[in-house]
Amino acid sequence: MAGSDTNILRRKIKAAAVRQAKASLQSSLVQNIEKATAKVFLDFLEIEVTAKVAERTVSSHTKTIETMTSRLFGIVNFGEDIGLTGFDSQFINTAITHLTGGASAASNDRPVTTTDAAIYKLVINKILAQVFDSPEITQTDVRMQGFEREKAPLIFLLSEQKYALLRVNISDVEGANLGQFELAIPLTCIEKIAAQEALNSTLLEHDKWRETMSKIAIDAPIELDAIVQRMNVSLGQILDMKKGDLLDLVNGSLTTLSLEGRTRSGPKIIFKGHLGALKTHKAFKITRIPDEEYALF
Repeated sequence: MAGSDTNILRRKIKAAAVRQAKASLQSSLVQNIEKATAKVFLDFLEIEVTAKVAERTVSSHTKTIETMTSRLFGIVNFGEDIGLTGFDSQFINTAITHLTGGASAASNDRPVTTTDAAIYKLVINKILAQVFDSPEITQTDVRMQGFEREKAPLIFLLSEQKYALLRVNISDVEGANLGQFELAIPLTCIEKIAAQEALNSTLLEHDKWRETMSKIAIDAPIELDAIVQRMNVSLGQILDMKKGDLLDLVNGSLTTLSLEGRTRSGPKIIFKGHLGALKTHKAFKITRIPDEEYALF
């Protein structure tokens, strides 16, 4: 029974990881891929395109390779893990046509060449550089390093873990198909992205909270009292005093006033100064700011 419970727990942990990865695929990662692809096509290939992540799945390394439909596969470093990218013949022709200024190939079934791989490497690395430009996510440079023309060798390259497979469709402004590329990202990388986004969200919420609380503190009213002198008087003396009696302020002076603020921890000296005049009104002229001004509360 204990062994059965352990297996159930392991399956739940794996399922939770997959759910987290799929949730992160709905976030900024997908948007960044689409925006980066469109930007690279415009800046590098001088084509205005629309890039759309049409499919996104999470599965094992073997299933991921089986699902890929590309004709040329790039080997991509994702930190300590290896991922894949791939593209179809239409994408090859589009890239070559606009980079070389030649005519589009008559057939998409022509053999894929080393030149095709080199051209695609230029394009995909520019896209990857913009998508994975945060060192907190990958701690390394995400780039396509090598390539394969066949699927068979890929099984020996990927680790036995789950991968997120994204298929990106590209079309021009009139909706004509310009090809597609695929991106197989290790689940560990997706988890780092999700964790970083959660941290950024928490930090953003904290910054908003701090900004709001600072504004509340700055705008909060504080009651001020101008104090000539503080002294101790017995209750008996006060009860014996009559109208016209004098209370001797030995150390009191209108040239050495203090302006105190009422706080929860008691009165705090805000400023030192003396009595002055402002037109027809009495005024408190500040002559010194005590160190306590920065420790009001």
